[in-house]
Amino acid sequence: MTAEIRAINCPTCGAGQTVPGGGRIRTHVCPYCGSALDALDDFRLLARYDRMSRPAGAMDLGRTGRIRGVEFTVIGIAGWVERHGGRSWRWTDHQVFSPTHGYGWVTREDTGHWTFTRKLRAYPRQWLSPTAVEMAETRPRLWVDGQRMAYYETSLARIDFLEGAFNWLPEIGTQVQSVTLVGIGRMVTLTGFDARTEREIEQTRLLDPDERESFGLGEERPRGRHPLQAGRTWRHHDFVMGMSAAFLALALVTGVIARGAGADALASTGPVAVQDLPVTLEFDAPARARLFRLQLDTDLSNGWAYFDVGLEHVASGDELEAGRDMAFYWGRDADGRWSEGSNTGRLVFPAGAPGPYRMTIDMPEYGSGETGTERTNTMVEARVIGLRFSWRPLLAAAGVFALMAGATFLRETWRHQRLLTGSDWTED
Repeated sequence: MTAEIRAINCPTCGAGQTVPGGGRIRTHVCPYCGSALDALDDFRLLARYDRMSRPAGAMDLGRTGRIRGVEFTVIGIAGWVERHGGRSWRWTDHQVFSPTHGYGWVTREDTGHWTFTRKLRAYPRQWLSPTAVEMAETRPRLWVDGQRMAYYETSLARIDFLEGAFNWLPEIGTQVQSVTLVGIGRMVTLTGFDARTEREIEQTRLLDPDERESFGLGEERPRGRHPLQAGRTWRHHDFVMGMSAAFLALALVTGVIARGAGADALASTGPVAVQDLPVTLEFDAPARARLFRLQLDTDLSNGWAYFDVGLEHVASGDELEAGRDMAFYWGRDADGRWSEGSNTGRLVFPAGAPGPYRMTIDMPEYGSGETGTERTNTMVEARVIGLRFSWRPLLAAAGVFALMAGATFLRETWRHQRLLTGSDWTED
């Protein structure tokens, strides 16, 4: 692509000026008098725009900077305004040119963020028009250049300032409607939704600090956070989610298999009147037992009871103590019979060394209704089972992996929400 620079005198005001941008420049707007000249027809006068206000923060024509190591020069400036619902948004496009990489746009958004935009040759399989957006029941998404992108906004903007050279034919007052989608690290804008306009697709990304500095853009602090500042997906995301899912599946399968290893019935009291408590169970624990599970059954009726349980290894004298609250209430109302609570409870103790054990069960506290002190049960039955498999280590490890997966998922959800911050899409 040629780097041809032409020197002309404006046919309206006579000011001498250069027209950079190579041989594909189609329009040049005089920076002194606002005359729009046809660069393909000996700079013939096309129109004159004499009441334009230069956008705040716009760069000067001829300024240079480096984007991804390539030097670009500002050759034209276009100011845009969008008005809706009594509000207005303004941004400034700077047409830039490189003899080796062609044309692009460096844009100062109304928030003070700076972006770089170029045409994208990869078209989506489907085209998304403003009408299609209005008819969609869920946020539209498109695959663009190998990336699934989400709808961000629809814009109808008008040109209100022009200066310098352009490789197209802009006019003051021209309105352009666009649909923008957002993805990881880039935004994609679609234009051309009727038979009179050509379909085009452009890709936008943020300028990094070094690129902004190369254009001499200073230390202006942007307002708010740009959607493209949401960051990329954590590089270990897929690994953590995959490993967590694999371990949880393995834990489930292992648990099901191990659960089938069975259990040993070690002791039972049979029904015991509560006035005969405390009761003592004595049993021998086999070497294969990993846990002792105590199951308590009673006949509470609109009351509660607290059972105190002690476990002693006879040979060593080691003791463990635990307690279990149980409550059961029932009645009738307009909806029929109801009940809450349970007459069954469980306690699990870790199994120590094999050999003889002694378990003592008592019911030191009880009550009726909400505040009564009467005993509402008459019997209790206790059974001790020796379990050959303990879920606890497996559940602990599974919990760690579940927390890792959950934290990773929440981080990605949070990042995705930041990506869509400022979108005009609503679920209404």
